[in-house]
Amino acid sequence: MPHPSSLLMLCLLSATAASPMANAQQPTAPMTLCPTCQLGVDPATAVVLVGTNVSIAVPPDTALIAVQLAAQGLDFLAPGGCATPILGTLTDEIIVTLL
Repeated sequence: MPHPSSLLMLCLLSATAASPMANAQQPTAPMTLCPTCQLGVDPATAVVLVGTNVSIAVPPDTALIAVQLAAQGLDFLAPGGCATPILGTLTDEIIVTLL
């Protein structure tokens, strides 16, 4: 488990068909986008990164203990996912609690 002064690294997509992206933010209630996809990060405040992995340096601040972070991968324009409102496939959401 990550803790203050550590590096949190998540591999969200091991194989991609198009343009991989990663979203990271505090968790939110899952939002159904289409019959096959649920978004678990808040799209209004999510940090979107291009690539398959997320690395977050956790500052040495004990106030961050018990804070939850959510991350989810998106393969933009990949076949087999949602047609709207996003074009692509989503991974399952990963929720991490800092200890």
